[in-house]
Amino acid sequence: MAHRSKTAPLYQQFVNFRHRDGKRQIVQGDVVFNTNAPTTIRSVKITLQGIRKVSWITDTLQATAVQQKQTLFLQTQHLHIPSDHITRKSPPGAHTWPFLFALPPHLPESVDWLPANTFITYGLTATVSTGHFSRPQTATERLRLVKTPSFHVPADDYDVSFAPAERELLWPDALIAQVTLAQPLQPTDGALALDFRLLPLGDLAGAVRLGAVKLELVQTLQLVVSRNGAPFRTTRKTRSVASSAASVDELVAAQRAKGGGDEDDDDG
Repeated sequence: MAHRSKTAPLYQQFVNFRHRDGKRQIVQGDVVFNTNAPTTIRSVKITLQGIRKVSWITDTLQATAVQQKQTLFLQTQHLHIPSDHITRKSPPGAHTWPFLFALPPHLPESVDWLPANTFITYGLTATVSTGHFSRPQTATERLRLVKTPSFHVPADDYDVSFAPAERELLWPDALIAQVTLAQPLQPTDGALALDFRLLPLGDLAGAVRLGAVKLELVQTLQLVVSRNGAPFRTTRKTRSVASSAASVDELVAAQRAKGGGDEDDDDG
């Protein structure tokens, strides 16, 4: 029995759209078909497909499933078709066919971390047909589309400096609590670095005693099912992604242990 294997290796697993300049991004690789015996190769094709799926269960008295699945991108390339329509056996060994796709910048980036079977995914499927009575050989490869923070700024501003996002809580004549996010546009899987400061105000600062400080990252998720190009049904939910809590004394001690103690960061 002939041994066969097939792969569709990519030159890169991640496709990064770095600037909103209208340029397409290239995805390329090779379809490799290995066989240890002479084999008839009738055709070779590869398909790149992007799919968006939205799904949730209603919280009504009679819970029902709401879902929608749509194709965002679909393109197939035929890499090998016998020119004379006469099939011949190919010799043993590795047979390679290169491929190249150009992805438009309007495609949404990959989302594979949402609950409830909701996602945006991209993938390649290579198919090698070897005979009338043989099952086609297939191989799949996942592709991840990423849009970096610079994609969300004007196309002619490549040296952008993002202003930090800052929020304050005020206890009149006592304390100001400041939370600063140095980079408001965060890529998926990026590190979220926050700066937290307590600033005493006036003579009443000593009368305020804080027991603990808690920081919580909350995700707001809105799912929409469309019909005839317009929103048809929607749901909106929030969930806690991560949280961290510590007493003010613990925060001050940790800051001083790093050698960067700031008297303004202490509580009154």
